[in-house]
Amino acid sequence: MNLVHTSRKKVLALVVAVAMLATLITPLSASAYTIDDSLVPTEPMEVDNNIIKIGAHAAATTAVHYLGGNLVTERGSDFDKEGGAYGEGENSAGLSAAQKLENAKSGLNLTIFGSKLTSNPDPYLWNYFYNLYADANNKEKSNDAVYLIPQQMGPTSADTTIIEELGTSYTLDRRPEILYGIGNDTQNYNSLIEDIRAKDAKEGDANYNPIQVQAKSGSIVNQTETMYDLAKAMNQVEGKHGRYGDPMEIAKKYERLQKGLQLYVMSKIASGEIQKKKVAVIDAAGSGTEGLNNRYAAFTSDVSQGTADSQRAAEYAENVSDNLVNVLNVKDEGSEGAPVYYLTAEQLKQADVIITIGQRNTPTTEEGMTEKLRADGWTDEDLKDVSFFTTAPDGIFGIVMNSVENVMGIPVILGSLYPETVNMYHGAMYIYENFWHTDSANLNALINANFNETGVDVPQGVTAAGYDSNKIEQMVDEGFAYYSAHASSIKQTNPKLVPTENLGIKEAETPTTPTKTSIRNATITGVPSKASAYTGKRKKPNVKVVLGAKTLRNGTDYKVTYSNNLRPGRATITVTGIGNYTDTKKAYFNISPKKASMKKTKVKKNRRLTVTWKRQTMATGYQVVVGTNRATTKNRKVINVTRNKTTSKTFKKLKRGKRYYVKVRAYKKINGKKVYGAYSKVKKSAKIKR
Repeated sequence: MNLVHTSRKKVLALVVAVAMLATLITPLSASAYTIDDSLVPTEPMEVDNNIIKIGAHAAATTAVHYLGGNLVTERGSDFDKEGGAYGEGENSAGLSAAQKLENAKSGLNLTIFGSKLTSNPDPYLWNYFYNLYADANNKEKSNDAVYLIPQQMGPTSADTTIIEELGTSYTLDRRPEILYGIGNDTQNYNSLIEDIRAKDAKEGDANYNPIQVQAKSGSIVNQTETMYDLAKAMNQVEGKHGRYGDPMEIAKKYERLQKGLQLYVMSKIASGEIQKKKVAVIDAAGSGTEGLNNRYAAFTSDVSQGTADSQRAAEYAENVSDNLVNVLNVKDEGSEGAPVYYLTAEQLKQADVIITIGQRNTPTTEEGMTEKLRADGWTDEDLKDVSFFTTAPDGIFGIVMNSVENVMGIPVILGSLYPETVNMYHGAMYIYENFWHTDSANLNALINANFNETGVDVPQGVTAAGYDSNKIEQMVDEGFAYYSAHASSIKQTNPKLVPTENLGIKEAETPTTPTKTSIRNATITGVPSKASAYTGKRKKPNVKVVLGAKTLRNGTDYKVTYSNNLRPGRATITVTGIGNYTDTKKAYFNISPKKASMKKTKVKKNRRLTVTWKRQTMATGYQVVVGTNRATTKNRKVINVTRNKTTSKTFKKLKRGKRYYVKVRAYKKINGKKVYGAYSKVKKSAKIKR
């Protein structure tokens, strides 16, 4: 996006952006995203049967990802994008395995939840990605990859087409505990489930009774209901759990962000810190005629538009701005229950912000929109008084579609309307961290790939630097404190922002002093100061929490959850206040690679020694050390290896006639620093030759 007005960035720090992405994302072009080869799965992942399996497809899958279920099915068309096919659909015809793998590296849904961007990915997506790699490299494929449903279906349609070799549908073949995405009493899996019970072909089939959850996608409020419905269903599955902890807590966090951030902005408007904006959400096409009477279709949240599109954009803004349709009392030109509105080019002059995102058939840029308005008779003076939001960030399904990813639209639009109050980058990073579950080290790279490289309109001065999830939580807290103090009026004027009972928000006409004590200033003890070696099991250090002079009680005052605590890297300990305490506190510890294993040494001519060791796929690289004594301190030489695929190195110019002792260790780069695993056993070489 090339920007025109001084209120927007002309060019958004491209040099810095490229540097941020150098080791993670390789930008291709606008609206393109690809991961580096180092993040592609090169080994299959074993499926943890303790994680809840869920059948879903299309835009319904994002709720499954957010809450941490294992997704067993997807809609094939979502893996067969035009110009970027990596599935088995029409666009894949004629593509080689290597081409499919290369294209798959630009599939955001797959790369986020099925690659090393997160240390706790979905195994079925991971194995689908791995199978593309295996096919391109003549390796054995995994049988535990996500199924792609070939027929085109929406997120609320049941997958009921029987596949002859499976004896049931793709979705039901793996017997998921939850079937998410049914639409109503006729769009369900009942008959197929009865068939499975009758055939009794697999163990437990006679009693197979999955929970069916309806997907609700009509509005952002519906998306919140959907999150709760799915979270409750997951908590009903006995003996199994989600990958990221209690799914109900994630659903609560989702509602808190969606409503709390809007309430926070409302509080700033009410206090006079910022002035409420007048907003026009329009179709950029216009009526096709030039002049101040040129009419543009305008949207409110009540205008139905199929998969939402501009209607969704109006939803994002309606609680924190005045829609120009309502300000001007524009006449409804539609039928009963299906409103249609138009704003003329002259009327658009009264808007502070013009939003055009969500238009499939009439994409535009800020320059394109300003040129259209110039042709309609706008002057430079008119254009100075308005700002534009024309391009949304890249997303899994998009922030204007029927997906729980719609929550991304809240900080994006709020950050566009009131950048002095909400940093749209920080809001997006909070979503990447808490709902996309990506590692914190990757947040800047994701901002660059999904915002900068797609040309999103970003207010001048907005930066990803200084992001702190606690600051977002504080804003949300302030928003709900504002709600508590003004509950009666908000229920009347902004009913969609009323919190559900799940959040336990108390209502009062006057501000109340919180009765719970925050643990943000607590000290977490027992956090390992040295890296803990990878063992294949999750690390769960036994920590204690001290607040002031008081040692808090686990299970009474707080609970502890762990994330990113399996593989080498930075693990997170999250302490959440309960009982008389509230808020969260995080601590971090490192997991180092496992002890290295030496294979052999070989003496060569010209005083050379070749060392070979066993590869560690989860390491970043290795350090190889030789010396003429067992401690490797005499005549010491060191080689640092920066690729984990490299498993052999040759030392040169060694002491003739000497025997060398050799050892190797793996390392993982964590936050820019090398964290080493244990050295291998020391191996003694033959005598060095001339």
